[in-house]
Amino acid sequence: MKILNYIAFSTLLAISFVSCETREVLGEDIIAAPEGSGLMSLTVKAEKPVSTKADDVNTSTFPVKIQGTSDVVKNVLKEYDEVQDVPDVITLPVGTYTVSARQTNGEIPQEMSTPYYAGKTENVVLTNVGLNNVSVMCRMQNNRVQIKCSSEFLATFKDWEVIINDWDPNSGESASGNILTFTSQEWTDGRQMVYWYLGENGAPGINVKVKATTQNDSSVQFSGRYTRANAEEGYEDVEGVNFVGGDAIVITLEPGEKDEPTEGSVGITVTTEIIFSDKEDAVEIPVTDASTTPEPDDDGDNEGDDDTEPIVISEPEGNNYLETGVTYSASDDLSSLNVQIDMAYENGIQNMIVKATTTSETFRNALRSFPALIGDGLDFMSDEAASLKASGLFAFPDPDGKEYSFLLNQQLLGMMSSFPGQHTFTLTVIDKLDNQKEISLVVNVN
Repeated sequence: MKILNYIAFSTLLAISFVSCETREVLGEDIIAAPEGSGLMSLTVKAEKPVSTKADDVNTSTFPVKIQGTSDVVKNVLKEYDEVQDVPDVITLPVGTYTVSARQTNGEIPQEMSTPYYAGKTENVVLTNVGLNNVSVMCRMQNNRVQIKCSSEFLATFKDWEVIINDWDPNSGESASGNILTFTSQEWTDGRQMVYWYLGENGAPGINVKVKATTQNDSSVQFSGRYTRANAEEGYEDVEGVNFVGGDAIVITLEPGEKDEPTEGSVGITVTTEIIFSDKEDAVEIPVTDASTTPEPDDDGDNEGDDDTEPIVISEPEGNNYLETGVTYSASDDLSSLNVQIDMAYENGIQNMIVKATTTSETFRNALRSFPALIGDGLDFMSDEAASLKASGLFAFPDPDGKEYSFLLNQQLLGMMSSFPGQHTFTLTVIDKLDNQKEISLVVNVN
């Protein structure tokens, strides 16, 4: 009888162990998950670019996010501060998920001194059967950008600046608005290489602009565009045409031949090479739309070096006020006046400086509430312009936009009609690559 009781107890214990809802792994088998749930195990690894000599990437401290994507689990979110905090087995409702890991939480910085790794695995279908093994491979998200200067270049130029922005050859515009700069002083102090993030989708090309001053104080600038797809030696196994992370971009500066338009100056030769993320050798990218010209210093204009001007100023069809000026009197029907100056700046806007001059002392006194406006000029992009913006007299540029219309609206024209004289508005537009353009609009009030 004791033997029968022992066998019965052993059998019940075994059945209880097998049927319990636990996450214990027995060899290759795992106990079934609760009804409607699935079991997931997670592995996070990092893949270094072949070209980098950095140490192996430790992913154990990477934050992890598991986000439901199918309808039944779209509100399910599991987050762990670090990979090492993730349990061996994760229990989640059955459904489809995206599992991601990244070096830090928050936005990826545009510029860093080290590589940044992140990765995700999409369309992970979690079922109620067995253990669902998920692997996330993190890859470098930013590109290494390095500036090299030959000894001849350093001996020829005492001061220089390199400005790099991404651009899309299809639209002719910046793909993300990201701008990277290097100065001669920073380079001397050791900032010769950075890691540059161009967004999740990257960018097809980059625009490189160099502004330099010779030892004899001659100013020279170079501008050229480069696309990843134009690399001289392509590889069938290299995916995509965008700079999306993991590539190394090496820009070498050297003095060039004398530039004919500038007597006595030298040119600048820029060689741009790419080391693809899965290759070891550098491949040159030929320049397109290259130009080496003197830095304009007679009127302050810097309209760029490409066939398409970076800043374009125009008027609506039928208007010619920039040439003829605006003339009216207090008795005129102001609704017939459409005074509008349109501006387009493909590289984004940095400054919009407006300066007002007048022959009317009374009008000048009326503007004294905005001293910069009647002084050296008021930057519409600055905090100093907040009170003028609140007045509603002028439209203001969108800091993230690429177009702006300077308007003399009926309220402003009506106010000015009380001040006979000549009033001049001088507008200076400066884009994010330091290109600038200046125009003047003359208003005559009889």
